[in-house]
Amino acid sequence: MIKIVPVYHAEPGVKGGGKYKYYGRITRRKQVDFRHIAETLSQRSTLSTADMAAAIEGFKLIITEELLNGHNVKLDGLGIFSLSVKTDGVDEPAKLNKQAIKEIKVHFLPDPELKKRLKSAKFNFIHE
Repeated sequence: MIKIVPVYHAEPGVKGGGKYKYYGRITRRKQVDFRHIAETLSQRSTLSTADMAAAIEGFKLIITEELLNGHNVKLDGLGIFSLSVKTDGVDEPAKLNKQAIKEIKVHFLPDPELKKRLKSAKFNFIHE
């Protein structure tokens, strides 16, 4: 269940802040780590936790390699991972080099199936 709390702040996107209102924000998020995922997957399969951890580690390495090779990575039912860069502007194409790169980002575009499943999310509104 997703926990929502009211947060009092100015209207987003309104110049000068606009009226203050209460907006819902997700709270009390537990961070799930690699080991937890491996243990959970192990319980739902015939692989041991160690085998599942090795498989997940390999999966992470392959996704990283594919992104570094300039590919987008599509995981059916989950979404697409892709990279983008922010560069300084240059006067000539020949001057565009690694030094012009200011930032590299990983983007995630959720799969329509994931979006569909999120519509069934259950919420617990906390009014403390």
